[in-house]
Amino acid sequence: MTDAVTLPEPGAYREVIQNPKSCFKDPELKNGTFETDKLGLPRVISGQNALVFKITSQAKKVYAVRCFLRYDPDQKDRYQKISDYLGKRNLKYTVGFNFIEEGIKVQNTWYPILKMDWVDGEPLDDYLNKNYNNPRQILDLAYRFLEMLIVIRNENIAHCDLQHGNILVVGNELKLVDYDGMFIPEFAGKRSLEFGHPNYQHPSRVFQRFDGNMDNFSAWVIFSSLAIIAADSKIWKTSDYDNQLLFNGKDFLYPDDSSVLKILKNNSHPTIVKFGKLMNSLMISPELLPSPVDYSLPQFTSDVSWIDQYVDSLLNFKSYTGVRDTTAEAVEPPWYVEYIRKGITPIKPWYMERYEDTGVSVAAEAKTDTMPTSQGGCSYCGKREYLPWKCNYCGGLFCGDHRMPFNHDCPGIEHYNKRNVRY
Repeated sequence: MTDAVTLPEPGAYREVIQNPKSCFKDPELKNGTFETDKLGLPRVISGQNALVFKITSQAKKVYAVRCFLRYDPDQKDRYQKISDYLGKRNLKYTVGFNFIEEGIKVQNTWYPILKMDWVDGEPLDDYLNKNYNNPRQILDLAYRFLEMLIVIRNENIAHCDLQHGNILVVGNELKLVDYDGMFIPEFAGKRSLEFGHPNYQHPSRVFQRFDGNMDNFSAWVIFSSLAIIAADSKIWKTSDYDNQLLFNGKDFLYPDDSSVLKILKNNSHPTIVKFGKLMNSLMISPELLPSPVDYSLPQFTSDVSWIDQYVDSLLNFKSYTGVRDTTAEAVEPPWYVEYIRKGITPIKPWYMERYEDTGVSVAAEAKTDTMPTSQGGCSYCGKREYLPWKCNYCGGLFCGDHRMPFNHDCPGIEHYNKRNVRY
């Protein structure tokens, strides 16, 4: 392969793949046949980082050939290590693959490809379009999604781009595809190679440490969408969702202006209202966000009762069973406080709304004339918030600009300054 970082354009890949014998070295691909579209051209699945072609070998083995659109010098090494790590675990949620450095020849230059086992399944959004009005199937899908999260989290794996196109429904099972940005323990301290689909990622994903928690936010987005659709299929049926499930990137950037969060807030179904509150509370630094499976998973039932039980536990910080500290003083790392001091509006804090006790009763010590009286708005400036922040040091409700004690003349500021931050 050339040392150049410029990879072929999509059209160039599609042109040369029409002649497998001349563009491939791999014997199975070289003698295989590619799937065609209505015009007889190679059918292609386009992604952010690669094109995928379906090729069947002479032995009728079917492969997905990924031709890269983005180059990274760590690509070969990472894929080899991912392959070794997954191969030793034989997880039912992943598929086998080989990285071939001299995989495809374009204009007399060899470029890498990924040769993956083909999976005959439906992308998650296509499956929902066909089955959204069958609550039992969607409930089962949501539960199987959580079970998959438990397995990959226990193996300290993060897919890093969980989204509808990378989750395939295969019979009664789920399969993950596209491992371009996957995290495994050996990659600790390295950088992430991609940022994932914007409709499933936290707005601050670019600043997040590359570790086993990279899937936490997108996992909430997917699970919450499935649970809401199972509780009320009309939310999916009456909406025009394209390239997403229920939520998109703008909902995360501007939750106060989100039409879908308003629909959830005003829904007559109490469970859906709770999920609206849950989704709004996810707008915190991704470093602090737990996984949905850091909470005890209830027994599956054929109705929404297990969803009701689960969302109640998710909104109760005492049910958290993960590895993060569970004291209010462990909420914010020092860099996050400085982030707020510089005037950058923070994302909704999960942990500040979860921890009810700071260790001292600051609110009880405060004078009544300094205590906030606002219900649903900022006690300092009056700005209305869909879900305002609650200060653990005075009990007041505040907007994003004034939610920190040093931004709203908090009567508990001395206790805040003396706290022992652990992160």
